[in-house]
Amino acid sequence: MPRRLAAACALGAGTLAALAAALLRPTPAAGLDRDSPKHGGTLEATFRGGYARLGVGKGHLAARPATLWDVRAGDEIGFPGQAVMALDYVFVGARTADTAHRTNGTVRAYDAHTGKELWSRATTGAVWTSPTYDDGRVYAGTDETRAGAGDGELYAFNARSGAELWRFPTKGKIWGAACVRKGTVLAPSSDHHLYAVSADSGREAWAPFDAGSEILLSPACAGDRVYLAVDAKAGGAAPSKVIALDVKKKGFVHRWTYELGGALPVGVAVTETAVVTADFSGAVVALDPKKGTVRWRASAPGPVADALVAAGSAIFACAAKEGCRAFDSADGHTLWTYAGAGGVRGAPVFGDGILYVPRNGATGSEVFALDATRGDLLWTVSVPGTTRSSLGLFDGVLLHGTETGVLYAFGGEAPPEPDAPPAPFSCAPGERLLRDDVPRGALAGFVHGHHWELADGAAVRKRERGEWRGVLFLSDRPYARACDPAVPAGATILGLLLSEPSADTFSRPSEVPLVTVAAPGESYEHTLDAPRAWIEVDEAGYAPGGTVRGRMAVCLEDGGWIGGEFSVPGCAK
Repeated sequence: MPRRLAAACALGAGTLAALAAALLRPTPAAGLDRDSPKHGGTLEATFRGGYARLGVGKGHLAARPATLWDVRAGDEIGFPGQAVMALDYVFVGARTADTAHRTNGTVRAYDAHTGKELWSRATTGAVWTSPTYDDGRVYAGTDETRAGAGDGELYAFNARSGAELWRFPTKGKIWGAACVRKGTVLAPSSDHHLYAVSADSGREAWAPFDAGSEILLSPACAGDRVYLAVDAKAGGAAPSKVIALDVKKKGFVHRWTYELGGALPVGVAVTETAVVTADFSGAVVALDPKKGTVRWRASAPGPVADALVAAGSAIFACAAKEGCRAFDSADGHTLWTYAGAGGVRGAPVFGDGILYVPRNGATGSEVFALDATRGDLLWTVSVPGTTRSSLGLFDGVLLHGTETGVLYAFGGEAPPEPDAPPAPFSCAPGERLLRDDVPRGALAGFVHGHHWELADGAAVRKRERGEWRGVLFLSDRPYARACDPAVPAGATILGLLLSEPSADTFSRPSEVPLVTVAAPGESYEHTLDAPRAWIEVDEAGYAPGGTVRGRMAVCLEDGGWIGGEFSVPGCAK
């Protein structure tokens, strides 16, 4: 009888929860209310919910919102893009794969109620910016049309049919969303210029404004005033600036410039009484709109992630790692701080008393909701695929894009999660798992409210809706048949990876192992209270390139469980 290796499960509850949450999507609920009000007033279908870039949306999401629909909009919905909704359409831009240069993109329109694709148009350059809808047209800018060429274009499409109306070339990347004012499209470019383009003809309306450095963020527009946030010098070698311009009949007129204390600014938000911005150092500043003088200064918990939110009497700033903070918009004093928000990527959005924030975990992304008055966590919803894009909130529908190119629409209320069936072994609190507790038969389990089972080739197939997969593997590169050189000779890593299938799902070194197995010869069991596990690996399968067999049982904190026998490819060390 071959010798066995009992080993420790080096897992925290957070890792398990994130992994399980990334596996599954909420069950779809009924579609949108077709009688919901159309967009109007101060809510424009553009980046941050309006030209003032306040980050304020429209509508309220219930606790545990459902996934209304999800679609693959391309290969990546990236920074600082955001999907927008108008005319019961959802518009989004993305990168699409063609070559290593990653130069192609698409702009797509979907039915806001069902997620059905209505039209798709290719662009000669990735679309990182958020589309802007105005008066029957959709505008979107592109990255470089050729690798290194630095020549993005502004596109105009018919919003209903998707027909291309015109395109306007620049000498730089267009990463910021456009404003539309009295038939003129104001679009930024990394070639240092803010362009004015006729919405009807696509021709230059008047001479562009030269900001002296790259304009990579969306301009904020309020009446006849435009505000730009730019680096004083490319690469962030000098302090960043906020520049105020007046839009006259046939040109831009400079009004004032304010230098921030640090490089790499975030976008400007314009309220009735202040122009609010921040820089990557975490400094938040409110400026007088007329003079550009400082009204107050404050400090975010850390470097601000992409954009501020200005809603009523509060300003909200979320740092990339350190959490979110609310400030009084009158004097900048701190109202509350939420410290549990590490991994924030993309800009939050506010709606009906709730602040919605995107963040990344080990295997995917999630949106979490904070009570905007107290900073209390209300709920979270998780999806596979990390994110860099910003959130959009329109008529009670929250739009969230991922780096895997999937666009999610959340709304309504998800049905309650089913009770976990009893495990075929004891998961009672305080009890130890023993070798005899491990079930005989194929590895199966109940993870985060869903059943799954081990299929042929060590691939995990979920029994419910969807084509989700996973893999049980050895070493940190599934199916790579090569051991991590950092792992001691004779040891290996046993992992359980649950994620969405894609071309590189089983090859990325960043995948998080579920279980760490000690070197042969060591023998001990895992006895921590939560989670509890028994892992057993047959050492006979350690031959290079061979098949490794074993058994495992794991009790999860949420009542779920994993248990049974497995057979996986070994590493070639």
